[in-house]
Amino acid sequence: MFGVWGLKLSEAAGKMLFSISVLSSASVIAGFLYYRSVAALPFAAGIVLMYGTNILRIVMLDRTAGAVALTEGMAYANRVKLQYLARQLLTALVLVIAALTPYVSLWGAAAGIVTWSVAAYSLRLFIKH
Repeated sequence: MFGVWGLKLSEAAGKMLFSISVLSSASVIAGFLYYRSVAALPFAAGIVLMYGTNILRIVMLDRTAGAVALTEGMAYANRVKLQYLARQLLTALVLVIAALTPYVSLWGAAAGIVTWSVAAYSLRLFIKH
């Protein structure tokens, strides 16, 4: 178990959270270096908004994986599908907020989505088999 912010997460979820934190921080720094002004704030807001969403997605994914491990039969299939749909709807909601709000950059939110993908693929590097 991996504990962060009072959450009990699996080792894989904790490492994914660490990867997303590092990638999001690097993206915010890169945004400030690119824009070199206050114009970087909406980009940073998009990344921070998506970072919070990614934390929720990690917790949801970890809870689903834990429930699937305890569930027998085909009852877990509907739960997995529902959780997947909920995670995708959450991401879509954040993208809509970023698109409609002038204070949040859609590109920042998109960069936050990329951090999820990179962290998921890099997870294999951190997990010992």
